[in-house]
Amino acid sequence: MKFINLIFVFCVSLQINSYAGSIRFLVTDTKKNPLNEVVIMLTPIKKELKLKPVKEVILQKDENFVPELIVIPVGSSVSFSNQDPFNHHVYSISKTHPFELPFFKKGDKNPSPVHFDKEGIISVGCNIHDHMSATIVVTSSPYFTKTSNGYGVFTDLGPGEYQVTLWHKSQGDKFKKDLKPIKVLSSATDELVNLSF
Repeated sequence: MKFINLIFVFCVSLQINSYAGSIRFLVTDTKKNPLNEVVIMLTPIKKELKLKPVKEVILQKDENFVPELIVIPVGSSVSFSNQDPFNHHVYSISKTHPFELPFFKKGDKNPSPVHFDKEGIISVGCNIHDHMSATIVVTSSPYFTKTSNGYGVFTDLGPGEYQVTLWHKSQGDKFKKDLKPIKVLSSATDELVNLSF
């Protein structure tokens, strides 16, 4: 297995080569602790792929959003379903897509799904319960994953160059897009890419 270090603290970026097959990213902080829920997005540079919109649901349950982080392609929609016996007032003041779904509880008709037609980071809250928060990452990349125990995995990528885009909650509403692309070659192998915030 080939190991490649990619450090992008303070916007340092390096080019890496990878291969068709399995590509694993290991994302750690500066103390080498694995980082969870880092969104990794790959976009083919010379090949346009049609995005496949999805329909996702975020629950309001026990005064929490479940899940607290979702990643969706541009053109997708998200429904909000209250599982609590009291009102929630879901809203976002994000510049990309502000919205408001006032005062609904379990048993009420759920609000209409919210459609997202632009890339961006959508921070979601509840106007009644200030401690509730969720994030919707809307991406124009056809390939994306979230890290678990620091690892994010892509499989069966075709040959070509891919732009790497990253997001973590520490970045607020900004994507990190200044990394040089990875090059996927025709030979199949397994690749591990180390990333450090």
